[in-house]
Amino acid sequence: MPESVDPLQRLIALEAIKALKARYFLALDTKDWRGLEAVFAPDAVMDLSEEMKHHGGGVDTGADPISRTPAGIVGFISATVAPATTVHEGHMPAIELNGADRASGTWQLHDWIELDGTGFHGYGHYRDTYARHDCRWLIESTRITRIRIDYYGT
Repeated sequence: MPESVDPLQRLIALEAIKALKARYFLALDTKDWRGLEAVFAPDAVMDLSEEMKHHGGGVDTGADPISRTPAGIVGFISATVAPATTVHEGHMPAIELNGADRASGTWQLHDWIELDGTGFHGYGHYRDTYARHDCRWLIESTRITRIRIDYYGT
């Protein structure tokens, strides 16, 4: 963030972005689709290209790995995880302010997904960009990069 930005405003922005990501995780795991939609900017993009390669073994599943708009993102997520029990955890955020109204961040990811006795533990990173709209920080883009997935019950 430019030197001219007040350090207190910088800290306020960082805490607001952390709270935003916490709302994302809570809405995702509680299946609060309206709340999940509310964390995304109007022009948000979710890129799961790498994520789908891990789950499909590189096979084309026919689903577009890139979703656009909050409704499109939540539509994809809800169709994928609605029937499953999920736990998503984001740790150790490394957030960089790129101006008064823009930021980027990387979060350590651990997730647990289970459906009908089968599932996985996943490890990797969320790579996000954020923008302030009407005095609120929102997720502008998000991408998951995986390090490891441990399947069970298959």
